[in-house]
Amino acid sequence: MKKLIYLLVIICLVLIGFIINEVNDVTQGKTDWEIEIVREHDCDLQQTSCFFSYEGKQREIKILERPVLVNTKHTIQLTIPDTEVEEVWIDFKGVEIDMGYNRLKLKSKGTIFEGKLYLPSCTLEVMTWKAMVILKNGDKMLGHVYKFKTVKNNEN
Repeated sequence: MKKLIYLLVIICLVLIGFIINEVNDVTQGKTDWEIEIVREHDCDLQQTSCFFSYEGKQREIKILERPVLVNTKHTIQLTIPDTEVEEVWIDFKGVEIDMGYNRLKLKSKGTIFEGKLYLPSCTLEVMTWKAMVILKNGDKMLGHVYKFKTVKNNEN
């Protein structure tokens, strides 16, 4: 019985180490990023593609499958006409209720950064989300914020 308990403790420690390593991979060891919020946009990602300017060039962000539903995977894309941006993340935060840590790192596919979005459901019928697009270029991290709503019963 003691051996089983020791084995379980070792497995738990290995899993904790793996989780810490994964979090450090995503955050590069930083617990709180210094992100300069460039602008909060009025564009609604639930309804349309949204555009913003970065270093004088137009960028487009869109969620391919609409309506955006909770408990469903969606593809989100950021189109960048050049390679001046090294990495892109998007933080999704619940406005009315804290829905925990929802940071998505988009993968580069040439001039398109893409990732799979999955928003959890909550107890509210209608939930407002803030999506902060984080662009990393060197030591600089810039954020563009968009809001949209989801409906719990998936009737957007």
